[in-house]
Amino acid sequence: MRSVFRLALRQTERLTGSIIALLGFDLSVPDHTMLSRRSESLDVVRPRPGSGPVHLLVDSTGIKL
Repeated sequence: MRSVFRLALRQTERLTGSIIALLGFDLSVPDHTMLSRRSESLDVVRPRPGSGPVHLLVDSTGIKL
């Protein structure tokens, strides 16, 4: 989630916690230090942003890219 939304570690921690709470799951969320340690060994390949247009879909729940 961090690489997709380009968030800092603490923001990723909060976003993950919010999503889990909204889904009604009783799960613990790793803190930002654990996310940092795990991300060192994780290799995420993201496609380069193109020069083409960005398509936005707006509905009642917010903005989706």
